[in-house]
Amino acid sequence: MTESLYSPRIKPEHLARKAIVYLRQSSEKQVRQNKESQRLQLDLAERMRALGWKEVEIIGSDLGSSAAIASARREGFERVLSSVALGTVGVVGSRELSRLSRTKGASTAAPGRTRIQSTTR
Repeated sequence: MTESLYSPRIKPEHLARKAIVYLRQSSEKQVRQNKESQRLQLDLAERMRALGWKEVEIIGSDLGSSAAIASARREGFERVLSSVALGTVGVVGSRELSRLSRTKGASTAAPGRTRIQSTTR
């Protein structure tokens, strides 16, 4: 029996879509020196599986990329937003909301898009 049976926020339509785990650390130095953070972020994939998701995609292409620089292009973050907008995602997992973005527009857009697309977060 999975935990999703006990969570009113997780619906069968969420579990029918994939889960995305978004990994990010802000600098190359953090990527090299803080392996524990990466491990904790990767543990989210197992959590998603324990909650009932069969397909879990890990997006780590933005490791070492700062969200504080407005001009920085983050391919992984764009993939997350595109997948949510297409309705192919049931849940987005990230260790902290700040891992998604520190810029005002992007950090407020992501939670709003998940609600619009019926994605649990």
